[in-house]
Amino acid sequence: MLSPRASKKIIASTAIYMLIYMAFVLMLAIWCESNWNASFAGGYAKAVFPWIIASLIINVCGFVFVKKVGYVDMGLLYVLCSYLFMFGHVYIDVLNLKTTLTWNPAIYFSDSVKFHASIYVVLCLSVISWACLLVKYPKESYLQLDEEQNAKQRKVMLKTGWLFLAIGFVANAINSGKIIMATLATGSYASYTTANTEGIIDDLAYLLVPGILNVFCSKTLSKRKNGVLLIAAIAYFIITMVFSGSRKTQIFAIATILLCYLWTQKREKITAKKLIVLIICGILFLNLIYVIRENRFDLVTIVPKYFESLGSFKFIGAIVGETFAEAGLSFYSVVAIIDNVPSHFSYELGMTLIRTIPSILPIGWAVGDFFNKAASSYVINRYTGLPVGTSILGDFYWNWGFIVGIIASFIFGTIISKTTNRTLSVVSKEPVYFSVLYILLIGIRAGIFELFRPLIMVTLVPYIIKLLLFGRNCR
Repeated sequence: MLSPRASKKIIASTAIYMLIYMAFVLMLAIWCESNWNASFAGGYAKAVFPWIIASLIINVCGFVFVKKVGYVDMGLLYVLCSYLFMFGHVYIDVLNLKTTLTWNPAIYFSDSVKFHASIYVVLCLSVISWACLLVKYPKESYLQLDEEQNAKQRKVMLKTGWLFLAIGFVANAINSGKIIMATLATGSYASYTTANTEGIIDDLAYLLVPGILNVFCSKTLSKRKNGVLLIAAIAYFIITMVFSGSRKTQIFAIATILLCYLWTQKREKITAKKLIVLIICGILFLNLIYVIRENRFDLVTIVPKYFESLGSFKFIGAIVGETFAEAGLSFYSVVAIIDNVPSHFSYELGMTLIRTIPSILPIGWAVGDFFNKAASSYVINRYTGLPVGTSILGDFYWNWGFIVGIIASFIFGTIISKTTNRTLSVVSKEPVYFSVLYILLIGIRAGIFELFRPLIMVTLVPYIIKLLLFGRNCR
């Protein structure tokens, strides 16, 4: 446990941070009040950019320097990724970056709506950070708790890990095979939706990632064997991306597996050598994502185009702009909702949650579009005709509007922090932590309805299986 002196120091630094945070929110509120209906002749992006950067700095400093969380912290990762996926197009506009992305949904929305959506997202991310830091244990506390060794729990994690991995891999391979056959038949990602991947096989496919996480968290395999499993898992997800053109879940699966591997191998230590290797691999991976995007309607050209880009080294200069362009499309899932709620659709007032909870039951055939109406992609995007996806922050606005949506974000941040406290600090629950992290990261580009079944599959289902097989030893 922390000494009284260290605890007082943390309380003092947190109090100072909160004063800075409140001052920032107050200044933002005053500025918004005077500019809410402004025309922004120079474009909304230049107007909101300073506030986005300021909020990013304040939030990251709070996580890193005030409470000193680790690099696998759920709240930190969600907030950081959100600044990329929500404001990528703002960075492109202000920094005058180049991109080859031809489809830009920004043209379908006014600067006023995009401005309002930007402020809403900035405030949501700020209160999420605030909530996480208010209830977050400092790094020293949960690391100290995490030193406890429990041989029985580790054996359970290893055995169930291999079981989940086997089930998940078979189901995932079946689903991926259907998608790949459908896309390769026409050579285009456009055929993705023709593959029938719904049902129990689709649900079981989510067990693949928890299986790998359990094996890593058991810490019973040698470093070499863990490395082989890591490479094999990453290779599998890359292959499915290349031949299907689909990338969303695979990207976050790879990110989660890699973070879990680093965490379980060396804890908080990442050497300079490892950091350089990670940066190089990250650049090469981002280039692959870009090549897949550019050639997803001509899949057979992806591999040769990728190696061609590596040979010319041209991708290095364009990788930042292309990454911002690709990720920034998620922002328009929020913009579309703010543009149409409540002008064309009423606030849901929690109905999306009521529709979502029973969706875990196999009764979809009997309730028509009752469940589908919980997804903004089904309701809002069908109305606008724009496939801009969904997001958790967008769902909060869709349900409760601007102010209560921000309050819901604060509650969401509290849940994130409490989940971290109760899982990352307990040896037997580390796989649960990384499994939730996996779904949470997908949540940057998916709504509550799309995340509910996967969340149940990676948390509740593995727990029930462990309990049935090993009883109390799984706790």
